[in-house]
Amino acid sequence: MALGLSSAACERASVQVLIPALAPAFGGSPTSSAGAPISMAAAPGSGGGGGLGAGGIGCDRCAFPDEVCLRETCVVADTSPFLATGVTSTCDLLADGRLYCWGRNATGELAVGDETDRLSPVRSAVELGFRQVSGFGGESYCGVALDSALWCWGSNGHGVLGLGDTANRALPGQVGDDLDWGLSLMASGHACARRLSDASWWCWGRNVDGELGLGSNEDQLAPVRLPDAGKFAQLALGWGHTCALSEQGALWCWGRNSESQLGLGDNAQRTEPQPLNAGSEWSRVSAGAHHTCALRSDRTLWCWGDNAYGQLGLGDKARRADPTEVPGGPWLEVAAGVWSTCVIDQQRGLHCFGQVAGNAPTPRRVGDIADAANVSVGSRHACALRGSGALWCWGQNGDGQLGQGDTVPSEQPVEVQLSGG
Repeated sequence: MALGLSSAACERASVQVLIPALAPAFGGSPTSSAGAPISMAAAPGSGGGGGLGAGGIGCDRCAFPDEVCLRETCVVADTSPFLATGVTSTCDLLADGRLYCWGRNATGELAVGDETDRLSPVRSAVELGFRQVSGFGGESYCGVALDSALWCWGSNGHGVLGLGDTANRALPGQVGDDLDWGLSLMASGHACARRLSDASWWCWGRNVDGELGLGSNEDQLAPVRLPDAGKFAQLALGWGHTCALSEQGALWCWGRNSESQLGLGDNAQRTEPQPLNAGSEWSRVSAGAHHTCALRSDRTLWCWGDNAYGQLGLGDKARRADPTEVPGGPWLEVAAGVWSTCVIDQQRGLHCFGQVAGNAPTPRRVGDIADAANVSVGSRHACALRGSGALWCWGQNGDGQLGQGDTVPSEQPVEVQLSGG
């Protein structure tokens, strides 16, 4: 495939060129126009990944943390390592490790050392270089530095920063002393990260609903190992619930279930991982505030849970207690936001449903974007990385989360211009 990348976008090509237009779901490695292996990445903000990696069948050559093993195939471990959306803020990471953030900053979530909002992108965490950043639907972010140290910043309710206390941070604080982190995931109240040494998952923060999967409801101010966490190839964090894919491609969920977001057919809370009776042909999962969506290996999309804004894409606003297929597709990527969901189709067109799509209850095309590489969905805004290397955002803008230097909302995607430095 060829995306027609300009020379100016080459430094981000390894991140942007993630979705082969006609790659098979599993087996065989697609190649870029330059002949190098490329891989399919899942949606951001979502916390799950999947697709093809250079390792092929057998998982004997996976390049973790970039890839993990799922159904005996090497798949991308993280979905959008360079893009994260909070409630009303956004962060974009360049391939050289520089981080830019903008929008609301009331709790220091922009990592600039103060609590003043920024209407345009500013350089964040200037003393650090990152290779992955995460944040979803909250006022906190975490990032894995180039040396594999883990840093978190912003709001610290329930100890979500993993720093042993509940004090907010306007600059990144290092989580422990280990240089052993390969991936971080941040939601509104809890966070998880994966270690390089043994691929185990560690979680911390809010646990009122059992979202840490530890069999209890006690908050954790520092990382705690998720039991049997090595069996999960991917995790996805929502507002009070967590879902995962096992190495065999089965779905597991736990935590808050008031809106049936666990997909278990009821609304009872679970404090330990529970398997869904939904087969083992799943390739990626993404958790929203109170809903969850996942892709099967045949590229069909299935969603369940809260549907008050049409975020399940099923043509109505009725809640679903079990995974239900969304019409349309085939789909390459899915990103569940707070009250919305966005998907990328096989031609790299971008579609959304729910609040960021005007409460549309079925997938609606977003602008004329036909080269979407990744998408991340916040509360009432969303952003997409395009194959050209450009970043475009749309939706509400009351705190400058669209990065345009103003607070004017936009129904159509507008390009974000990053400053130098």
